Amino acid sequence: MSASFELPDDPTALALLVQDSTQPQERRDAALVKLDRLVIQRIANDLAPACEEFHTEALSFVWEQLEINKKFEPHRGRFKSWCDTVLYHLHIEFLRKRSRWPACKLVGDLREKVADPSGASSEFGDELRSRMHRLRETLDRISLHFNSTLGGVDYFAVLLLQLRLAISRCLIPQQDELELLPEKPAVLIAWVLPWRPVEQSRSFRAGWPMLQKVWEAIGEVLNRPPYRIDAPELCGMLTRLNGGSCEITAEVWNQWVRRAKKQTRACVDACTWEDEFSGFLPDYRPRQSPADEGENP
Repeated sequence: MSASFELPDDPTALALLVQDSTQPQERRDAALVKLDRLVIQRIANDLAPACEEFHTEALSFVWEQLEINKKFEPHRGRFKSWCDTVLYHLHIEFLRKRSRWPACKLVGDLREKVADPSGASSEFGDELRSRMHRLRETLDRISLHFNSTLGGVDYFAVLLLQLRLAISRCLIPQQDELELLPEKPAVLIAWVLPWRPVEQSRSFRAGWPMLQKVWEAIGEVLNRPPYRIDAPELCGMLTRLNGGSCEITAEVWNQWVRRAKKQTRACVDACTWEDEFSGFLPDYRPRQSPADEGENP
């Protein structure tokens, strides 16, 4: 029969206990079980809801990093932040291994260099995951600071969708490189910038379709030639998803995006804006044809 042990409630203390080779093995195992219940399961479920396979891999990976490699360093931060980071990267590798996209070992393999929406050249590859992880952490931090009461619009939901659409323009190659495209580019974009379950259930206005349903409809467009969606098509789609009860025009969408950008800039410092947002949400764009004027989706 297993012994019963007094265990701390603090995840950081539990992680240190798992790493402590002077402790009885049964006590270390019990600490890992409690750590899994308090932290690991929750993070794994946020990254891959209802995916038991990923949770199993996440638990095994954290155990190896703690008990064998002694990778957790408490002086650099608390366990939850460390676990968020390592499991985010594990999830990217987990998705890559499960994919049927051999041409794309990593998202950055699509194109080593891509032109970002501001016209500057950005180097992705290994830096992409780091940049996207920083962006994801910032979104988690600022989500509660958005004012969704002005006109009843959820501007954080607008921000989430606009970021994915901007990222799609960066990652989806030009016509001469289409042989490198995965079967479903929209899934690739969701890998790069995952949405939390609570975010997927948000909507632009009360009673409108959930954000995840909007993305699924957009994905049907992004997954077929020419692998892009323009402003009129996006607005027509949003109008249809809303049952046609309220027409959404490019002018309305542009206004929502501008307000979402304004709120984002108010929530972050200048360095964070330049590092994580400005390339995807530039202040100025070249003038387009009359049908496509304003913000690109």
